[in-house]
Amino acid sequence: MASAYRDNTMTLLTKVETIEGDVMVLTKTRYLFFLGIPRTSVMPWRARELPSLGIQFQWTTNNPGALESLHNSLVQVLREGLRLSELRGIADLGIKLMALGPDVPFIPPEAPLPAGLKGISGYIKRVI
Repeated sequence: MASAYRDNTMTLLTKVETIEGDVMVLTKTRYLFFLGIPRTSVMPWRARELPSLGIQFQWTTNNPGALESLHNSLVQVLREGLRLSELRGIADLGIKLMALGPDVPFIPPEAPLPAGLKGISGYIKRVI
């Protein structure tokens, strides 16, 4: 489900059923109604798992079409069978790679990962 608001504010929310349980993928362009931080949160449906499995990708773009594509890429890899725990592990490794310098991608092109994940790599500003 997608909704658009004034001032180019955008929110996308998708619930994905996985073998580990339901996952919510939430993409927003605003934070606290005034900070423009385009981001996508990938969260387990069960709140108690949020601290260990939740992921937030902050993006380098605020283009609505690009954000929708990034959102859909994450939804698709989860639907194709990537587990949330695996995505959390990839995110943790990506954080370490990005810490090596600005020229090091979140996901190296030769990594044996789904194309949908490799496609988001160039848009990642920060991962939490």
